[in-house]
Amino acid sequence: MTRADAVIIGGGSSGLSTAYWLTKLGMRNVVLLEKSYLSSGATGRCLGGIRAQFANEPDIRLALAAEKMYERLGSELGFDPLFKQDGYLFLAFDDQDLAMFERNSRIQNQHGVQSRMVTKEEVQELSPAMNCAGIVGGCYNKKDGNAVHFAVTEGFAEKARHQGADIRTFISVEQILASGGEVQGVQTSDGLIETNHVVCVAGMHTPGLLKQFGIEMPVVPVRREVLVTEPLRPFVRVMTVSLRGHSMFQTLRGEFVAECHDGEAEEETMSWSSTFSYAELAARKVLDLFPCLRDVHVVRQWAGTYDMSPDHRPIFQSFDNPRGLHVAVGFSGHGFMLAPMIGKIMAELVLEGQSSFDISTFRLERFADPNLAIETTVI
Repeated sequence: MTRADAVIIGGGSSGLSTAYWLTKLGMRNVVLLEKSYLSSGATGRCLGGIRAQFANEPDIRLALAAEKMYERLGSELGFDPLFKQDGYLFLAFDDQDLAMFERNSRIQNQHGVQSRMVTKEEVQELSPAMNCAGIVGGCYNKKDGNAVHFAVTEGFAEKARHQGADIRTFISVEQILASGGEVQGVQTSDGLIETNHVVCVAGMHTPGLLKQFGIEMPVVPVRREVLVTEPLRPFVRVMTVSLRGHSMFQTLRGEFVAECHDGEAEEETMSWSSTFSYAELAARKVLDLFPCLRDVHVVRQWAGTYDMSPDHRPIFQSFDNPRGLHVAVGFSGHGFMLAPMIGKIMAELVLEGQSSFDISTFRLERFADPNLAIETTVI
């Protein structure tokens, strides 16, 4: 049996960011538990996109704060996160898309996001290799970009360790222990750890850990698949996305990466198996936009899971019963891009009981509102 001031459940970008921020803000006896290797969950299966182009004001402010933190993360951690700001280009295929992006861009501009509407001709200039036949315009933010998830999580982990965190892998949490309305510890596959603060950032494993307290987390698993080609000469600079199921970019090594969907009802599953049907779908969508890739070889695929909330927005919550239980979940595919801010918010909830960032619209009680605002820029 050991004693910790706080135990973090989950070794992805959000958990490691929380370990970093807790120790940065002065807590030393911090234990992070990961049931597999670091970044083995959703973090290690994401595209690494970082953007502030969202539809709702609270989501824009949260994403912009995280993006600004990414800009200085390398110097903060002493570890290069390989963050490059080559821009995010949202493609519009009809007037309805354009109207949505114009509305979103106005709100984004009001809060400091430098997005702007672009014509079909400007889309072609931004991405010369693209087939723009079905495109009517788009929205572009040059400050958006992407980072390498393993570099980011390794940077958080190394700095957190240096600041005193104890990061333990291949140890699963079997139960969160509470008595008298307060957290008492966690039972793990390696024994008991006593603590009065548990931070649960375990993605789709979170609901199962909270059920014993009668806490229902309204999140569902949604599988997304990714396809990767052989390395090519650089020909795509911007992250190319749409609300019609396109997410495509080229890595630093030259690989072309595509995460696509067809807009139909998505399967709620925890399965990470790859499928041939996805390879067909992705190939079709990629070639529609980039016919120059017709003879390029696919080298691998993988699948991962979004922990999707009903409004596609994160949930941040500290509970009164049991007191000392803090939860961040429901990132809906945006956990990695928000990770620096997620860690800071959770650390402040543990240490101060409140966050310096306004999280009032991200609490569980919002789901009782019949006029729930839905975040529409989920890719």
